[in-house]
Amino acid sequence: IAAKAMNMSYKKEWELINHLNAQHNSPLVVPPAGGEKGGGSTLTPEGFELINYYTALRKRFKTFLENESGRLKV
Repeated sequence: IAAKAMNMSYKKEWELINHLNAQHNSPLVVPPAGGEKGGGSTLTPEGFELINYYTALRKRFKTFLENESGRLKV
């Protein structure tokens, strides 16, 4: 569903997921079981942790940029 929302092909989506999983000690996304009613990848606890870290990092970076931009205003 997420790949479709971004107009990304299924193949490209799985290339990115496989690359991401390969960069970590344990998988971040577990692929779905096949079959007619298969589907629905699972995000592992490590995957959730990475998303939470990234979200917090973006907030810190935004605050940093706002503070620095305020210092530039003369």
